[in-house]
Amino acid sequence: MSFARVISEMLNQNHQGRVGQSRMMGNMIAIVTNNVDPEDRYRVKVKYPWLHDTEESFWARIGTGLAGKEIGQFFLPEVDDEVLVTFQEGDFERPVLVGSLWNGEDKSPRDITYSPDHIVDPIPNQQQGGKNDFRFFRSRMWHHLMFKDRPGEGSISLRTKKTHELYLDDTDGAEKIRLYDKDQKQWLEIDVPAKLITLETDTGDILIKAKKTITLDCKDLVVKASKTIKVESGTSSEWKAGSTINWKSSSTSDYEASSVMTIKGSKIDLNP
Repeated sequence: MSFARVISEMLNQNHQGRVGQSRMMGNMIAIVTNNVDPEDRYRVKVKYPWLHDTEESFWARIGTGLAGKEIGQFFLPEVDDEVLVTFQEGDFERPVLVGSLWNGEDKSPRDITYSPDHIVDPIPNQQQGGKNDFRFFRSRMWHHLMFKDRPGEGSISLRTKKTHELYLDDTDGAEKIRLYDKDQKQWLEIDVPAKLITLETDTGDILIKAKKTITLDCKDLVVKASKTIKVESGTSSEWKAGSTINWKSSSTSDYEASSVMTIKGSKIDLNP
């Protein structure tokens, strides 16, 4: 007996649609059984709890917030997810998945961890005191995109399971943009109140590379190294100052040329 015949007999409905088929009005709870669409049309199959476990639905299209040619919102349900299904024009052979559901076993998120400081906040609104401050998406691997809408403490967090994170902090008077690795050993921070940008690594190197020109344009430039500073050029090196250039060494200073060395000045003082 076909699946449609089973449904028709179980419902014992005689309502006729415009195509002359039995009509299924309203919505049904279902469980996803297959999300590998052989036609790659973003569809799933489901089973209905009140039917035998071996009975699967026809391929169900998925309603989404945006859908167009090569564009859209792509959230394919996982097998065993609970979903809500309706039927196009009441036709049981044309199911449409309109949403996903949490239940007593697969509960909604209990809390969320965010920011490089690993802040943990509860998600159930009762535990938030009815403030309903959080909106977020969390994937199967626990990557998340979170919006915190708490007055005076708003923020956005884009975070991986391993806790690499881009954190935009709108806390009043302490606004920051922070990009950290999972160990917080390599990071970029923009501190708005302090007007300070920090790029730092505690364990490795920083490489700045360009095919053409790198320009540092500022009022004062300070370069410090705890050990060695090396400047190397493939052809020539030019140092120019509008006023004075001072070279000082607390020990030895060597100047060497493999060819000609020229020292020129209106007056040259050697060991004055």
